[in-house]
Amino acid sequence: TRIRHLPKQFAPIDRRLVYDRHLGHLPPPELALYVFLHCVGDAAGLSYYSDERIGEHLHRSGSEVRDARQGLIQRQFLLYRKPMYQLLDLPPSAAVPPAAGATGRPAEPRRDRGRREAVAIGTVLRELCAPGIGS
Repeated sequence: TRIRHLPKQFAPIDRRLVYDRHLGHLPPPELALYVFLHCVGDAAGLSYYSDERIGEHLHRSGSEVRDARQGLIQRQFLLYRKPMYQLLDLPPSAAVPPAAGATGRPAEPRRDRGRREAVAIGTVLRELCAPGIGS
């Protein structure tokens, strides 16, 4: 009875977040902001929310929202000119600088054999929740 049904305004999050290993480079506050902006943005990735309002939704302070925003700008995920946000197409995986000390280990090289490798959601969640990641 609880099979997922997609609403009319459904917009899938780009699978390259997993396949190009962006998730392992994004600290949880940046990932939360990215997903929030994805959910509230229009087809061009545009949205406008105040830092305080975003913070209310994400349970973060205004300064934490600003820090997450700056991280996404530096990683080329986002443009911002107050009050407008615009999510960009994901950068190539090689263009994403790793977060300082995000995982404590170097990123694994991507093996591209003409097909994408499946990544178990449990693996993704373990990486996000690993000690030393997040706040």
